[in-house]
Amino acid sequence: MAELIYLLVEEYERRYDIGHADPLQALKTLTEDRGIRQEDLIPVFGSSSVASDVLNGKREISKQHARKLAEYFSIPVSIFI
Repeated sequence: MAELIYLLVEEYERRYDIGHADPLQALKTLTEDRGIRQEDLIPVFGSSSVASDVLNGKREISKQHARKLAEYFSIPVSIFI
């Protein structure tokens, strides 16, 4: 069983290598891979204009947004900081 989990984690890390990406690139990768649209992120960012600014690199991901994104995607907050 442990070997299977190891293989699954290894495959996931190979396929979704976002650990070394910058926060914006990690967000873009996650949204593309999961078929998430900008509109889907409005509850995270609070408005469509903020979501647009973040996704277009005009605004950085705040710590509050990083926490909400981590919760939304069920991943560590460190990905977005």
